[in-house]
Amino acid sequence: MLVTLLISISVLDLVGISLLGLVGAITISGIQSTSVPSAATQVIDFLQFENLSFQVQVALIATLASLILVSRSAISLYLSRRILFFFARKSSELSAKIIRKIFQEGLEEVRKSSRQQILYTTTTGCDLLMIGVIAQGINLIADIALLILITFGIMWIQPATAITAVLVFGIALLIMHKRFNKRAHGLGSLGAHQNVSANNLIEELFSTYRETFVRNSQHLLIGRIQDRRLLSSNTQAGMTYLPLLNKYFLEFTLIFGALAVAAVQFLLQDARSALVGLALFLAAGSRLIPSLLRVQQSFLNIRNSLGGAEKTISLVKSMPNQHQYEDLKLDKANSEFKGIVDVQDLSFDYESSDRMILDGISLKMLENSIFAITGPSGSGKTTLVDLILGILAPKSGKVTISGYAPEQAIQTWPTLISYVPQEVPLVSGSFAANVALGVNIEDIDLSRVGRVCWLSRLGGLIENLPDGLDTILGTAGITLSGGERQRLGLARALYTDPKLLVLDEPTSALDLDSESQIAEALSEIKQNTTIIIIAHRASILRYADYIYYLEGGRLRAEGSLADLKKELPNFEQSLNDLN
Repeated sequence: MLVTLLISISVLDLVGISLLGLVGAITISGIQSTSVPSAATQVIDFLQFENLSFQVQVALIATLASLILVSRSAISLYLSRRILFFFARKSSELSAKIIRKIFQEGLEEVRKSSRQQILYTTTTGCDLLMIGVIAQGINLIADIALLILITFGIMWIQPATAITAVLVFGIALLIMHKRFNKRAHGLGSLGAHQNVSANNLIEELFSTYRETFVRNSQHLLIGRIQDRRLLSSNTQAGMTYLPLLNKYFLEFTLIFGALAVAAVQFLLQDARSALVGLALFLAAGSRLIPSLLRVQQSFLNIRNSLGGAEKTISLVKSMPNQHQYEDLKLDKANSEFKGIVDVQDLSFDYESSDRMILDGISLKMLENSIFAITGPSGSGKTTLVDLILGILAPKSGKVTISGYAPEQAIQTWPTLISYVPQEVPLVSGSFAANVALGVNIEDIDLSRVGRVCWLSRLGGLIENLPDGLDTILGTAGITLSGGERQRLGLARALYTDPKLLVLDEPTSALDLDSESQIAEALSEIKQNTTIIIIAHRASILRYADYIYYLEGGRLRAEGSLADLKKELPNFEQSLNDLN
């Protein structure tokens, strides 16, 4: 609807330009004291201005033409704004769809792209596609319709002027298209690559702050960032310069076109026709030049945006291939979740690796117990947990949680499975919001937050915070130590009352006393929850009901801590080495 209106109002431009041409014809006739052309007389009669003086006719028609052209510009501006904001909303929707697709593809696919590349693709790339390409394309169609309409209108009034204008502006557009558009596409693609590259270096600098500071190598890294930023800034300057080049080129075209129209009319007819043609051309040019500039600018922006949105476009094309899981349509009131994990002959390797990360792993974890996974570094412990949770897809074998594939179990019982990473991230928000991650602020149950914080041994910390549970954490507030983060991560996992709790080195940043408190808390929780822990310390392993020992991607031994000490002579020494 908006697009149709945007194209339809081009008729107002044609009417306004025709009236300005009429003003020129009446003015010339008045100056030369000659009769007004018959077409002009018909318009004057239609407007019922025939009894007015020459000066009043010119003033009224000029005023009417100005009002029509100004109205057209105002309406066009309003419709363009509506279109841009409509596609801005579509950009946010597309961003959410792409993020969902990337998330569903699994951790292995996510790792193929840098964080900065994912960030650019799902934000700037979506804006470039929806606003820079599609919205600009709609405005481009409207401007092309205006050019065609004005051309046919001038053709009807003065064919020679129309033909001259088409030749002059057509050649100008062809030159600009051939010369500038290809350059714009190249700059857009190059700029996106340079921007991501520079941002990666900045992220690397601050993520390795301690190592860089101690080595005093920040000057080298900052120098590299400056070089990348210089390339990116030069590319941006080039993209900014192209529209200016177009503007001045079209101004020259208008001057040359006016002279060409006057010359053609003077040679073919007479001085009066030349003046009328010149007035008509300049009147049309006042609308054509901005329209032509918008057309060329739209072409540049579209080519530039296409270059910058290449990765986003490739993801959009693959949208139909995103994972679709069957809706189990379970009656949750009659289907009880069981914290039972069954792993059968599981094998996994990364595409970039020439060795098996896990090979033929089979195990079964029953309800209401603590299971520990331990072993040397690189033995596949974290990979096994990722496969159990469905974060990675096995190359062969099978994993089930409560009898269902991990993805299906999570979709069916999303609150009954929780995970605590080794490094717990903070989000900008209150302490309570960090514990109840993913819950709307107005829906946070503060009594539940208090209970899980008590279980996670965070009571003393909260008492010392300036605003208690309302204290702001993250980039906008205070930070926490590694041990405090780990305990907050446990509280976050417990907030949903999970029946299956998976923890990756949950006490690695804690002292022995704090570790003992967390271990005691886990022993309390296991009465209603199956707990899986990746652990190295014997002090936490002694709380486990059953231990799986991995080595070289294989299940080397399993049983209680006492069983592993008997079966593996060097077991205690290997734990000491890991710690």
